[in-house]
Amino acid sequence: MKIKLTFSIEKTTYFFKRYYFWILGAILLVLFCFNIFIYYQYVYLTTNTNVIPIDGQIVIDEEVIEKITKVIEEREDSLVRVKSKDYFNPFDD
Repeated sequence: MKIKLTFSIEKTTYFFKRYYFWILGAILLVLFCFNIFIYYQYVYLTTNTNVIPIDGQIVIDEEVIEKITKVIEEREDSLVRVKSKDYFNPFDD
């Protein structure tokens, strides 16, 4: 059994003309739900969290800090090298 699928412009325009309010309403409902989700994630949850104070000392791992500072220094060095090099400017007269 072979199924033949044909799409005609007349049928699709008739469908959209007949149901465009429902389609628009469904799109607006989906966007509204998405906005509610964003509000819940980034506003509601962040304002209603309880911060737990730390009673003891904060322990800092020196090796991790050294690795991080080394990466930051390497990035700064590469940025200085890029900024100091004169590149050809095709827009100068």
